[in-house]
Amino acid sequence: MGMNVTIENTDALNAVIKVSLKSEDYLPKVDEKLKEHGKHVSMKGFRKGKVPFGMVKKMYGKQVTFEEINHALAHALEDYIKAEKLDILGEPMVDQTSMDGFDFNNPGDLTVNYEVGLSPEIKVDYKKVKATKYDVELTDEAIDTMIEDMLVKYGKVVDAEAVSEDGAVEFTFTEIDKEEPITSTRLVLVKDIKHEPLKKKVLKLKVEGTVDADIHKMFDNDKNFIMQHILGITPEQFEGMNKKFTLTANKFQDVEKAELNEEFFNMILGPGAAKDEKDFKKQYVAKMTENYTKMADDKMYTAVVDAMIEKMDVELPDTFLKKWIASNPNNEITEQDINENYDQYTKGIKSQLILDAILKDNELKIEGQEIEEYLEKYLKQSFGLPEDYDMKGDEQIEMQKNQLMGNRDFINFAVEQVRREKLTVVFNDKIKLTSKKIDAEAFMKLD
Repeated sequence: MGMNVTIENTDALNAVIKVSLKSEDYLPKVDEKLKEHGKHVSMKGFRKGKVPFGMVKKMYGKQVTFEEINHALAHALEDYIKAEKLDILGEPMVDQTSMDGFDFNNPGDLTVNYEVGLSPEIKVDYKKVKATKYDVELTDEAIDTMIEDMLVKYGKVVDAEAVSEDGAVEFTFTEIDKEEPITSTRLVLVKDIKHEPLKKKVLKLKVEGTVDADIHKMFDNDKNFIMQHILGITPEQFEGMNKKFTLTANKFQDVEKAELNEEFFNMILGPGAAKDEKDFKKQYVAKMTENYTKMADDKMYTAVVDAMIEKMDVELPDTFLKKWIASNPNNEITEQDINENYDQYTKGIKSQLILDAILKDNELKIEGQEIEEYLEKYLKQSFGLPEDYDMKGDEQIEMQKNQLMGNRDFINFAVEQVRREKLTVVFNDKIKLTSKKIDAEAFMKLD
């Protein structure tokens, strides 16, 4: 074979890989494919499979040549990258100008250039990074409030004659001072009204009564909640809307709280997990403590990664990456957008590079067995099953497991979760963390 592959660095992290093909590298395959095509070609005046080779070549030669050249180039490029153990970012981009003038009707030798971006070598400096690790305190009062909220959540909704603090109101929202106002009818929990002066007015409403409100203040400027759950509008509509709305009360509803009984215990902890109220509260405290510890670890993890991106000088193949971002057909962005927001576009890339470097630095790998173990844990939690539940033989769970194992997005998610668990241990060990006690309510209001 006459294929020749070389690399030429334009700078430390940007390079061009040149793949040279001789005609003998691909033309035998072209002839072979055309002969195979000829077996199935039908043409007036000839029996099927008996069309002269020259005519078959005239009909399909250009297409087959194009396919075989692409096939040969792709394999040569992939084999070279593997053999040289090149650590590249993104996907190699073909320089289309290197194919200018090539005649697919009279194909010969060809050299194609591929632009590539090389991953930088990263030396992790743990001393540069500091972060806060929150120690969330769960008081008896906080636990009682959480349980009370759960009793409301799992309670029964009933119509009511008047509005109450623990109840809900079905409102019709109508935008004020607009010829074609935005309107929406939604059930709103009184507890979700964040503006106290408005909440007091709502508590005095009668059916068909109205009150004018600043919808931003009403829901504490929660843009997504207002768009998706209250008004059902697009971001463009949100940007152009009036903040003032008239709220008309259509009906009131209350919640008959669930009872602290076996049925409630099973819903929260799983079938047969708690035998009485005391046992339930003990297990619920343990569960919530575990949840808050996980959330605190997640917050610490995010803070450490953000600090690493800020403190560590990670050089990137900027020339290549800007072209690569622009080449993505799903990105409708201009060169100006890329230049102005480049740091934001590359934040995720820097994060991945740093985290991979930490795994390597600590000789950590993510094994297939760990992904499967995470999947089993995920399924048990999803189905509310105890940790020691034997899933073998459970057809429903086995079917769900097989579906998830074949889902690339879920596998990527699982890999990320396993990596987080490993790196959280590293961060706790090697990063300077300042411990800070905080109560659960204050913790949930952070950021």
